[in-house]
Amino acid sequence: MTDLPSFFNRSDFLGKYLAGYILVVSYILLFKIEILTDDSGKIDASLFSSLVFIVAGPAFGYAITNLHRSLPYIRNMILGTNLDNTVRRYAKLRTLLSEGDKSELDMAEAEYDFNFSAGIVFIVLTLLTIYNVISRNVQFNEFYFIVFIILAVCLFINAYFQLTKSFRPLLYALLVKYNVR
Repeated sequence: MTDLPSFFNRSDFLGKYLAGYILVVSYILLFKIEILTDDSGKIDASLFSSLVFIVAGPAFGYAITNLHRSLPYIRNMILGTNLDNTVRRYAKLRTLLSEGDKSELDMAEAEYDFNFSAGIVFIVLTLLTIYNVISRNVQFNEFYFIVFIILAVCLFINAYFQLTKSFRPLLYALLVKYNVR
């Protein structure tokens, strides 16, 4: 396996970038494969890797992650509730954590982020598929609609379990351990 550059780490890759790779690669392979081919119809590997893996995937993945992380704030703004104390406690905790605890918390958060972000990706792929079928009259097998929806639902369910059975219990235990109120 190739070593990742030092600015990448496992939790960044899993929680922020991987969902973007899924979106970009799936869209290109499903709807725009011709942009990856040369005059003879062969896929240009250097163009594919440069565009998708270095630029587009991380950018989209990071945007998707931040979108889903902003949803609680948007909900609380609509309901008129405040998350300031929760955010303050989380930030204070992060400054106190040992490297081992921080790594464990980062991984639990990354697993949750990936599941929720990838669920969003499959919803987006479903919507892009519908758009392409309607607007561009693209022939598309209904099986993919079903697969995308099932994957999205499964990922959202897994995100719920990651949040309620892994990330939150760990976060609350660390708040108690480090006496953050």
